[in-house]
Amino acid sequence: MGEIDQYIVRYDTQSNIEKMANQVVIEDGQVMGFEVTGLEAGTWFFAIRTVDVDGLESQWSGIVSKTITQ
Repeated sequence: MGEIDQYIVRYDTQSNIEKMANQVVIEDGQVMGFEVTGLEAGTWFFAIRTVDVDGLESQWSGIVSKTITQ
């Protein structure tokens, strides 16, 4: 892959990437952090992929989780 153009982040309360209902595109490929807000209590699963300047997409990352308590 060449220079990173953007990131695609998927997240949901289920761990199947293909069924994750939420997606955000981070259009700044130089960003090194991003905050997902508005999550309700529970365990959330996240996966990310990169898209280079030529439109080539990486494979999805491994899934990570975060438990939100209130």
